[in-house]
Amino acid sequence: MSESSSAECLSLRPVAQDEREALFDVLNEPRLQRVTLISGINQIHQVEWSEGQRTFAVHQGDALIGAVDLHREDDDPGTWELTVVLRVEGQKLGARAGLAGLFYAFTVLGADAVWFWAPMEHKAVEKFATRLGLAQLTQLKLPDGGMGQTYEIERDAWETGAASALSFYLAQMVEITDGHTCSRGEESGFFEL
Repeated sequence: MSESSSAECLSLRPVAQDEREALFDVLNEPRLQRVTLISGINQIHQVEWSEGQRTFAVHQGDALIGAVDLHREDDDPGTWELTVVLRVEGQKLGARAGLAGLFYAFTVLGADAVWFWAPMEHKAVEKFATRLGLAQLTQLKLPDGGMGQTYEIERDAWETGAASALSFYLAQMVEITDGHTCSRGEESGFFEL
């Protein structure tokens, strides 16, 4: 792989011990907290690797640029919440990281459905959701007073509708590993390495 293509490649892997604090700070920025437990106290993300949660560090080349987190719903174990938080923009980075998270959820975790939220009128997310065939669910009030939109994709929609989105978003590849399985996503789809 050339140096320029290496810098364009995204890689997702379990969070290393020395990355935990930086990613915890990124995942728990006030703008990302959405669940109010008690007035003034909001649910925060954990950086964890367990049966019910997988937190991946996202690297672009050698640089740590954010996290992808999958969290199993307590009341519906077949449904996972996806969170993608990146410090940089461009090169369809959020879409590429999100697609790797969706692939992992459906392929490795056996998810029936995956959902996520985004601030209202986030045009890039709306385009991503439309291209991938995600359903818009409910709106929710965010702790900062703004509104968010929730999106969901079920296994059937992922299996039948993802191909065109993959060819669009994965012109630059993404790799995801959990230490046991390793897969690469590119225009033609995801395949195990």
